[in-house]
Amino acid sequence: DGLRTPLAGHSSALAAVDMALHDMVARQLGVPLYRLFGLNADRTPVTSFTIGLASPDEMRRKTQEAADYAVLKVKLGTPDERLIIRTIREVTSVPIRVDANAAWTVDQTLENLRWLQDEGVELVEQRVK
Repeated sequence: DGLRTPLAGHSSALAAVDMALHDMVARQLGVPLYRLFGLNADRTPVTSFTIGLASPDEMRRKTQEAADYAVLKVKLGTPDERLIIRTIREVTSVPIRVDANAAWTVDQTLENLRWLQDEGVELVEQRVK
């Protein structure tokens, strides 16, 4: 409770401190954080690796680095969206989740959902302005 007052209005900073302290305790105990919370790793949801906006070569490299992840999250919301997805698909066929960063109109969303479905995209978040 001692940080709530100095960090009032800065919930992201408070969350960061909270996570860092929990991580520190888990490391000192020599256990993974999920075990500290009493969770079973075999029953946790699949998480994704985020591929941020970058050059095609950089996105290709990041996708290759994420080979161990079962799902990728790809940032969109630029005029190069089809190139971005094609670049990712050159490297992997894993399911993709897309974050459109609220960059699309309703009409753009409807158009983009059609081709994204064909590209193995399983969900789209923050799609509409």
